[in-house]
Amino acid sequence: MSRTIHHRIIGTAVALLNRDFQLPKDGHFHVVAPGEYSTVTNIRALPPAAQKSLRSRADKDGDLVIIQVVDNAAMQAMVNSFPGGDLLVDYDHLSHDADKPTRAAGWLSAPVLREGGVYAPIRWTNSAQDEVQGGEYRFLSPEFPTGSMLEWLGDNRFRPTRLVGAAVTNRPNMKTLQPLSNAESDPTTTQTNPSMDELKKIAAALGLPETATVDEILAAIAEKTGSLKTLEAEVVENRKAEALALCEKHGITDEKKRTEMSDLYVKNRDTARTLFGMLPEKKDDPRNPLTNRRNAKTPEVVAGDAKDKSEEARASRISNRAQELRKNNPKLTLGQAYEQAEAENPA
Repeated sequence: MSRTIHHRIIGTAVALLNRDFQLPKDGHFHVVAPGEYSTVTNIRALPPAAQKSLRSRADKDGDLVIIQVVDNAAMQAMVNSFPGGDLLVDYDHLSHDADKPTRAAGWLSAPVLREGGVYAPIRWTNSAQDEVQGGEYRFLSPEFPTGSMLEWLGDNRFRPTRLVGAAVTNRPNMKTLQPLSNAESDPTTTQTNPSMDELKKIAAALGLPETATVDEILAAIAEKTGSLKTLEAEVVENRKAEALALCEKHGITDEKKRTEMSDLYVKNRDTARTLFGMLPEKKDDPRNPLTNRRNAKTPEVVAGDAKDKSEEARASRISNRAQELRKNNPKLTLGQAYEQAEAENPA
Protein backbone atom coordinates (compact mmCIF):
# COMPACT_ATOMS: atom_id res chain seq x y z
CA MET A 1 0.00 0.00 0.00
CA SER A 2 1.14 3.53 -0.66
CA ARG A 3 0.86 6.22 2.01
CA THR A 4 0.06 9.89 2.43
CA ILE A 5 2.83 12.40 3.18
CA HIS A 6 1.44 15.80 4.11
CA HIS A 7 -0.77 16.88 1.20
CA ARG A 8 0.44 14.42 -1.38
CA ILE A 9 -0.39 10.82 -2.12
CA ILE A 10 2.48 8.59 -3.10
CA GLY A 11 1.48 6.50 -6.07
CA THR A 12 2.65 3.02 -6.91
CA ALA A 13 6.27 2.75 -8.02
CA VAL A 14 7.51 1.38 -11.33
CA ALA A 15 10.81 -0.22 -12.22
CA LEU A 16 13.64 1.98 -13.47
CA LEU A 17 16.21 -0.60 -14.53
CA ASN A 18 16.53 -4.01 -16.05
CA ARG A 19 19.41 -6.39 -15.36
CA ASP A 20 21.69 -4.43 -17.72
CA PHE A 21 21.07 -1.13 -15.87
CA GLN A 22 20.73 0.89 -19.08
CA LEU A 23 18.63 4.04 -19.36
CA PRO A 24 16.19 4.53 -22.28
CA LYS A 25 17.88 6.33 -25.15
CA ASP A 26 15.12 8.93 -25.56
CA GLY A 27 15.29 9.79 -21.84
CA HIS A 28 11.53 9.16 -21.32
CA PHE A 29 10.78 7.13 -18.21
CA HIS A 30 7.57 5.32 -17.31
CA VAL A 31 6.16 7.55 -14.56
CA VAL A 32 2.51 6.47 -14.16
CA ALA A 33 0.94 3.11 -15.04
CA PRO A 34 -2.82 2.56 -15.45
CA GLY A 35 -4.64 0.48 -12.89
CA GLU A 36 -6.36 0.65 -9.52
CA TYR A 37 -4.15 0.99 -6.45
CA SER A 38 -4.90 1.11 -2.73
CA THR A 39 -3.35 3.74 -0.47
CA VAL A 40 -3.78 5.00 3.08
CA THR A 41 -4.58 8.68 3.52
CA ASN A 42 -6.07 10.95 6.15
CA ILE A 43 -9.74 11.86 5.95
CA ARG A 44 -8.82 15.56 5.95
CA ALA A 45 -6.91 15.15 2.69
CA LEU A 46 -10.08 14.19 0.79
CA PRO A 47 -12.63 16.48 -0.90
CA PRO A 48 -15.20 17.83 1.62
CA ALA A 49 -18.11 15.78 0.26
CA ALA A 50 -16.09 12.58 0.52
CA GLN A 51 -14.97 13.43 4.07
CA LYS A 52 -18.57 13.55 5.24
CA SER A 53 -19.46 10.28 3.54
CA LEU A 54 -16.39 8.27 4.56
CA ARG A 55 -15.74 9.58 8.07
CA SER A 56 -17.13 6.43 9.69
CA ARG A 57 -14.50 4.32 7.91
CA ALA A 58 -11.52 6.24 9.29
CA ASP A 59 -9.60 4.96 12.31
CA LYS A 60 -9.02 6.95 15.49
CA ASP A 61 -6.24 8.92 13.79
CA GLY A 62 -8.45 9.76 10.82
CA ASP A 63 -6.67 7.38 8.40
CA LEU A 64 -8.51 5.18 5.93
CA VAL A 65 -7.87 3.12 2.80
CA ILE A 66 -8.83 4.60 -0.56
CA ILE A 67 -8.52 3.29 -4.11
CA GLN A 68 -6.64 5.37 -6.67
CA VAL A 69 -8.29 4.87 -10.07
CA VAL A 70 -5.58 5.59 -12.63
CA ASP A 71 -7.43 5.27 -15.93
CA ASN A 72 -7.06 7.04 -19.28
CA ALA A 73 -9.06 10.01 -17.99
CA ALA A 74 -6.74 10.38 -14.99
CA MET A 75 -3.56 10.13 -17.05
CA GLN A 76 -4.80 12.55 -19.71
CA ALA A 77 -5.69 15.03 -16.97
CA MET A 78 -2.19 14.70 -15.51
CA VAL A 79 -0.65 15.54 -18.88
CA ASN A 80 -3.09 18.42 -19.53
CA SER A 81 -2.65 19.94 -16.05
CA PHE A 82 1.14 19.84 -16.03
CA PRO A 83 2.19 23.35 -14.93
CA GLY A 84 5.34 23.47 -17.01
CA GLY A 85 8.90 23.79 -15.78
CA ASP A 86 10.45 20.95 -13.76
CA LEU A 87 9.11 18.75 -10.97
CA LEU A 88 11.38 17.44 -8.26
CA VAL A 89 12.40 13.78 -8.29
CA ASP A 90 13.80 13.05 -4.84
CA TYR A 91 14.92 9.99 -2.88
CA ASP A 92 12.17 7.90 -1.22
CA HIS A 93 9.92 10.99 -0.92
CA LEU A 94 12.12 12.29 1.89
CA SER A 95 11.69 15.92 0.78
CA HIS A 96 8.29 15.85 2.53
CA ASP A 97 9.81 14.89 5.87
CA ALA A 98 11.11 17.95 7.77
CA ASP A 99 13.45 15.73 9.78
CA LYS A 100 15.19 14.31 6.72
CA PRO A 101 17.68 15.97 4.35
CA THR A 102 16.34 17.11 0.97
CA ARG A 103 18.39 16.02 -2.01
CA ALA A 104 17.34 16.04 -5.66
CA ALA A 105 17.83 12.94 -7.76
CA GLY A 106 16.59 14.67 -10.89
CA TRP A 107 14.02 16.90 -12.52
CA LEU A 108 10.96 15.69 -14.41
CA SER A 109 9.38 17.70 -17.25
CA ALA A 110 6.93 17.58 -20.19
CA PRO A 111 4.99 14.35 -19.49
CA VAL A 112 3.28 12.62 -22.43
CA LEU A 113 0.57 9.98 -22.63
CA ARG A 114 1.60 6.88 -24.53
CA GLU A 115 0.25 3.39 -24.77
CA GLY A 116 0.85 1.91 -21.33
CA GLY A 117 0.84 5.09 -19.27
CA VAL A 118 2.46 8.49 -18.69
CA TYR A 119 6.10 8.94 -19.71
CA ALA A 120 8.37 11.91 -19.05
CA PRO A 121 11.98 12.93 -19.59
CA ILE A 122 14.04 13.13 -16.41
CA ARG A 123 17.25 15.15 -16.17
CA TRP A 124 19.27 13.28 -13.53
CA THR A 125 21.88 14.79 -11.26
CA ASN A 126 25.35 13.33 -11.80
CA SER A 127 25.26 11.34 -8.58
CA ALA A 128 21.72 10.04 -9.17
CA GLN A 129 22.54 8.92 -12.72
CA ASP A 130 25.44 6.90 -11.37
CA GLU A 131 23.20 5.44 -8.64
CA VAL A 132 20.41 4.54 -11.07
CA GLN A 133 22.74 3.04 -13.67
CA GLY A 134 24.63 1.24 -10.92
CA GLY A 135 21.41 -0.40 -9.71
CA GLU A 136 21.28 1.35 -6.35
CA TYR A 137 17.74 2.48 -7.20
CA ARG A 138 15.45 0.43 -9.43
CA PHE A 139 12.02 2.03 -9.18
CA LEU A 140 10.21 5.33 -9.71
CA SER A 141 7.25 6.37 -7.51
CA PRO A 142 4.86 9.15 -8.66
CA GLU A 143 3.21 11.68 -6.35
CA PHE A 144 -0.39 12.91 -6.67
CA PRO A 145 -2.01 15.83 -4.81
CA THR A 146 -4.97 15.41 -2.45
CA GLY A 147 -7.99 17.63 -1.82
CA SER A 148 -9.72 19.16 -4.83
CA MET A 149 -7.27 17.53 -7.26
CA LEU A 150 -8.75 14.15 -6.34
CA GLU A 151 -11.95 13.44 -8.26
CA TRP A 152 -14.35 11.49 -6.05
CA LEU A 153 -15.90 8.59 -7.97
CA GLY A 154 -18.11 7.35 -5.14
CA ASP A 155 -17.46 5.01 -2.22
CA ASN A 156 -13.70 5.06 -1.46
CA ARG A 157 -12.61 5.45 -5.09
CA PHE A 158 -10.76 8.55 -6.29
CA ARG A 159 -9.21 9.60 -9.58
CA PRO A 160 -5.94 11.58 -9.29
CA THR A 161 -5.83 14.31 -11.92
CA ARG A 162 -2.42 15.87 -11.47
CA LEU A 163 1.20 14.79 -11.16
CA VAL A 164 3.19 16.83 -8.63
CA GLY A 165 6.47 14.95 -8.34
CA ALA A 166 8.22 11.59 -8.10
CA ALA A 167 10.93 9.76 -6.21
CA VAL A 168 13.45 7.01 -6.85
CA THR A 169 12.87 4.11 -4.47
CA ASN A 170 13.50 0.43 -3.89
CA ARG A 171 10.07 -0.22 -2.35
CA PRO A 172 7.66 -0.20 -5.28
CA ASN A 173 3.87 -0.13 -5.16
CA MET A 174 2.91 0.50 -8.81
CA LYS A 175 4.49 -2.74 -10.00
CA THR A 176 3.33 -2.44 -13.63
CA LEU A 177 5.68 0.46 -14.44
CA GLN A 178 8.58 -0.29 -16.74
CA PRO A 179 12.18 -0.29 -15.44
CA LEU A 180 14.09 2.99 -15.32
CA SER A 181 16.57 1.38 -17.68
CA ASN A 182 15.51 -1.14 -20.29
CA ALA A 183 18.02 -2.41 -22.80
CA GLU A 184 15.64 -4.98 -24.26
CA SER A 185 13.08 -2.67 -25.86
CA ASP A 186 13.18 0.10 -28.40
CA PRO A 187 13.20 3.32 -26.33
CA THR A 188 10.98 5.11 -28.84
CA THR A 189 8.13 2.65 -28.26
CA THR A 190 6.26 1.66 -25.13
CA GLN A 191 5.02 -1.69 -23.95
CA THR A 192 1.38 -2.25 -23.22
CA ASN A 193 0.50 -2.92 -19.62
CA PRO A 194 -0.41 -6.66 -19.62
CA SER A 195 -3.00 -6.31 -16.88
CA MET A 196 -4.87 -3.60 -18.79
CA ASP A 197 -4.75 -5.66 -21.99
CA GLU A 198 -6.33 -8.57 -20.16
CA LEU A 199 -9.03 -6.32 -18.73
CA LYS A 200 -9.83 -5.00 -22.20
CA LYS A 201 -10.14 -8.56 -23.54
CA ILE A 202 -12.41 -9.58 -20.68
CA ALA A 203 -14.53 -6.46 -21.16
CA ALA A 204 -14.87 -7.18 -24.89
CA ALA A 205 -15.86 -10.80 -24.20
CA LEU A 206 -18.58 -9.53 -21.87
CA GLY A 207 -19.84 -7.03 -24.43
CA LEU A 208 -18.51 -4.04 -22.49
CA PRO A 209 -16.48 -1.11 -23.83
CA GLU A 210 -12.69 -1.15 -23.38
CA THR A 211 -13.04 1.66 -20.87
CA ALA A 212 -15.11 -0.49 -18.50
CA THR A 213 -13.94 -0.34 -14.89
CA VAL A 214 -13.09 -3.38 -12.78
CA ASP A 215 -16.38 -2.99 -10.88
CA GLU A 216 -18.36 -2.91 -14.15
CA ILE A 217 -16.56 -6.05 -15.35
CA LEU A 218 -17.21 -7.85 -12.06
CA ALA A 219 -20.88 -6.82 -12.18
CA ALA A 220 -21.21 -8.21 -15.71
CA ILE A 221 -19.55 -11.47 -14.67
CA ALA A 222 -21.89 -11.76 -11.67
CA GLU A 223 -24.90 -11.18 -13.91
CA LYS A 224 -23.80 -13.85 -16.37
CA THR A 225 -22.99 -16.24 -13.54
CA GLY A 226 -26.49 -15.75 -12.17
CA SER A 227 -27.98 -16.42 -15.62
CA LEU A 228 -25.90 -19.59 -15.92
CA LYS A 229 -27.07 -20.82 -12.53
CA THR A 230 -30.66 -20.16 -13.54
CA LEU A 231 -30.16 -22.12 -16.76
CA GLU A 232 -28.56 -25.01 -14.88
CA ALA A 233 -31.51 -25.09 -12.48
CA GLU A 234 -33.93 -25.20 -15.41
CA VAL A 235 -32.03 -28.12 -16.96
CA VAL A 236 -32.20 -30.04 -13.65
CA GLU A 237 -35.94 -29.44 -13.32
CA ASN A 238 -36.57 -30.48 -16.93
CA ARG A 239 -34.61 -33.70 -16.47
CA LYS A 240 -36.49 -34.51 -13.27
CA ALA A 241 -39.78 -34.01 -15.10
CA GLU A 242 -38.61 -36.30 -17.94
CA ALA A 243 -37.53 -38.95 -15.42
CA LEU A 244 -40.87 -38.89 -13.59
CA ALA A 245 -42.73 -39.16 -16.90
CA LEU A 246 -40.66 -42.27 -17.75
CA CYS A 247 -41.40 -43.70 -14.30
CA GLU A 248 -45.10 -43.31 -15.05
CA LYS A 249 -44.64 -44.86 -18.48
CA HIS A 250 -42.90 -47.91 -17.02
CA GLY A 251 -45.14 -48.27 -13.99
CA ILE A 252 -42.59 -47.36 -11.31
CA THR A 253 -44.71 -46.34 -8.32
CA ASP A 254 -42.30 -46.88 -5.40
CA GLU A 255 -41.37 -43.37 -4.27
CA LYS A 256 -37.82 -44.33 -3.29
CA LYS A 257 -37.11 -45.87 -6.68
CA ARG A 258 -38.70 -42.91 -8.46
CA THR A 259 -36.36 -40.58 -6.56
CA GLU A 260 -33.33 -42.75 -7.37
CA MET A 261 -34.17 -42.87 -11.07
CA SER A 262 -34.81 -39.13 -11.10
CA ASP A 263 -31.43 -38.42 -9.47
CA LEU A 264 -29.68 -40.76 -11.88
CA TYR A 265 -31.42 -39.12 -14.84
CA VAL A 266 -30.16 -35.69 -13.73
CA LYS A 267 -26.56 -36.88 -13.26
CA ASN A 268 -26.26 -39.39 -16.11
CA ARG A 269 -29.14 -39.26 -18.53
CA ASP A 270 -27.69 -41.86 -20.93
CA THR A 271 -27.34 -44.54 -18.23
CA ALA A 272 -30.82 -43.77 -16.91
CA ARG A 273 -32.35 -44.05 -20.39
CA THR A 274 -30.64 -47.42 -20.86
CA LEU A 275 -32.19 -48.67 -17.62
CA PHE A 276 -35.63 -47.35 -18.55
CA GLY A 277 -35.28 -49.07 -21.93
CA MET A 278 -34.90 -52.44 -20.17
CA LEU A 279 -38.22 -52.04 -18.39
CA PRO A 280 -41.54 -53.05 -19.96
CA GLU A 281 -44.03 -50.26 -20.49
CA LYS A 282 -47.02 -50.00 -18.20
CA LYS A 283 -50.09 -51.91 -19.46
CA ASP A 284 -53.79 -51.55 -18.63
CA ASP A 285 -55.00 -53.71 -15.75
CA PRO A 286 -56.09 -57.04 -17.39
CA ARG A 287 -58.48 -57.76 -14.54
CA ASN A 288 -60.94 -55.12 -15.77
CA PRO A 289 -60.68 -54.99 -19.58
CA LEU A 290 -63.00 -52.65 -21.45
CA THR A 291 -65.69 -54.00 -23.76
CA ASN A 292 -67.52 -51.96 -26.37
CA ARG A 293 -70.54 -54.17 -26.83
CA ARG A 294 -73.02 -55.34 -24.26
CA ASN A 295 -72.79 -58.93 -25.40
CA ALA A 296 -69.05 -58.91 -25.90
CA LYS A 297 -66.97 -61.43 -24.04
CA THR A 298 -64.15 -60.38 -21.84
CA PRO A 299 -60.97 -61.23 -23.74
CA GLU A 300 -58.70 -63.81 -22.33
CA VAL A 301 -55.77 -62.41 -20.44
CA VAL A 302 -52.53 -63.37 -22.17
CA ALA A 303 -49.46 -64.00 -20.01
CA GLY A 304 -46.69 -61.35 -20.24
CA ASP A 305 -44.02 -61.81 -22.81
CA ALA A 306 -41.04 -63.79 -21.52
CA LYS A 307 -38.59 -61.24 -22.91
CA ASP A 308 -40.31 -58.41 -21.01
CA LYS A 309 -40.12 -60.43 -17.81
CA SER A 310 -36.43 -61.11 -18.37
CA GLU A 311 -35.61 -57.45 -18.95
CA GLU A 312 -37.66 -56.42 -15.94
CA ALA A 313 -35.83 -58.93 -13.79
CA ARG A 314 -32.44 -57.65 -15.06
CA ALA A 315 -33.41 -54.06 -14.35
CA SER A 316 -34.40 -55.05 -10.83
CA ARG A 317 -31.08 -56.84 -10.31
CA ILE A 318 -29.18 -53.80 -11.55
CA SER A 319 -31.13 -51.48 -9.25
CA ASN A 320 -30.59 -53.70 -6.22
CA ARG A 321 -26.90 -54.19 -7.04
CA ALA A 322 -26.39 -50.43 -7.48
CA GLN A 323 -27.86 -49.79 -4.04
CA GLU A 324 -25.60 -52.49 -2.57
CA LEU A 325 -22.51 -50.97 -4.21
CA ARG A 326 -23.30 -47.51 -2.87
CA LYS A 327 -23.90 -48.93 0.60
CA ASN A 328 -20.47 -50.62 0.54
CA ASN A 329 -18.77 -47.58 -0.98
CA PRO A 330 -20.49 -44.27 -0.06
CA LYS A 331 -18.03 -42.34 -2.26
CA LEU A 332 -19.48 -44.01 -5.34
CA THR A 333 -21.90 -41.77 -7.23
CA LEU A 334 -25.33 -43.01 -8.23
CA GLY A 335 -24.35 -43.01 -11.90
CA GLN A 336 -21.12 -44.94 -11.24
CA ALA A 337 -22.99 -47.52 -9.17
CA TYR A 338 -25.58 -48.12 -11.91
CA GLU A 339 -22.89 -48.36 -14.58
CA GLN A 340 -20.95 -50.95 -12.55
CA ALA A 341 -24.10 -52.89 -11.76
CA GLU A 342 -25.10 -52.86 -15.44
CA ALA A 343 -21.67 -54.21 -16.41
CA GLU A 344 -22.06 -57.05 -13.86
CA ASN A 345 -25.46 -57.96 -15.30
CA PRO A 346 -25.06 -58.07 -19.09
CA ALA A 347 -28.14 -58.53 -21.26
